[in-house]
Amino acid sequence: CHILSGVSVIAEDGGQARTVKAGDSFVLRPGFRGSWEVLETTRKEYVIKL
Repeated sequence: CHILSGVSVIAEDGGQARTVKAGDSFVLRPGFRGSWEVLETTRKEYVIKL
């Protein structure tokens, strides 16, 4: 996932929260369980690999 604009907080269940903002890239692994809190309207690009 690549964040184009905005700010969000992603937290895996039982894990540490991570703030992501424009320019950040990351991978959510298969089976991810957690929350995605939008602090500012967030635009993103993402790929789903089957």
